Amino acid sequence: PTYIRRAGLVAGAGTVYIGAVYLGLQLYGVGCKHPDDHLTSTATTSGNKVKSYVFDPRRTATFQRIAHAYDDEIAKDEFVMGINLLRRALLYFHARGDVLEVGAGTGRNL
Repeated sequence: PTYIRRAGLVAGAGTVYIGAVYLGLQLYGVGCKHPDDHLTSTATTSGNKVKSYVFDPRRTATFQRIAHAYDDEIAKDEFVMGINLLRRALLYFHARGDVLEVGAGTGRNL
């Protein structure tokens, strides 16, 4: 029956996906020995000091370093996933009257 073939296909695709994620993390992972090693900044919340990604000065430096190429790199992924087609379909079928699009970031939607 077709449901057995579909189940096999889904299981195979899931295995490939999990393997790719694992391999990607092994090759391009953060590389820290301990997950909190790279969190050097602290923030005070309710009198408690906590390690924070948000206040780490290296975070802004990283964003500045990759900002110039971000749109070009993400465009490839969006094309493969069909995001542009989905955006057009959402606008065509659902946007009526006055529409206000609110966003923040690089302006990829424009």
